[in-house]
Amino acid sequence: MWWGGAPSILKGWFEKIFACNFAWGMENMYDKGLLRGKKAAIFTTIGGDNHEYSADGEVHADITQVLHPYHRGILAFCGIEVLPIHEIYEVEITTQEMRKKYIEDIDTIVKNFDTCELIQKF
Repeated sequence: MWWGGAPSILKGWFEKIFACNFAWGMENMYDKGLLRGKKAAIFTTIGGDNHEYSADGEVHADITQVLHPYHRGILAFCGIEVLPIHEIYEVEITTQEMRKKYIEDIDTIVKNFDTCELIQKF
């Protein structure tokens, strides 16, 4: 995450690739989106701790609420089945051992991508 959303290079990629008549169209949004049958998940690192991303934390929202525009406004809008967000908090102070565990967890998720539980399915 960068300033509560995607880094500008990723946002630019969305804007260029998820174009009208490729990913969506006036008659082709959400359950009729042109990228139906695809799945996506967001993996993100966060400098703050998980309490900051809660209703009573500094952000006053959890990570799902913060990234809702990406889940619903981009991915689901184009018909993509959306998996839960996978976040790593306090990334600047993680140990090498913790990073190794995070990578192993991500590897397991990616290897089992087809059987992951979806947040949004059309």
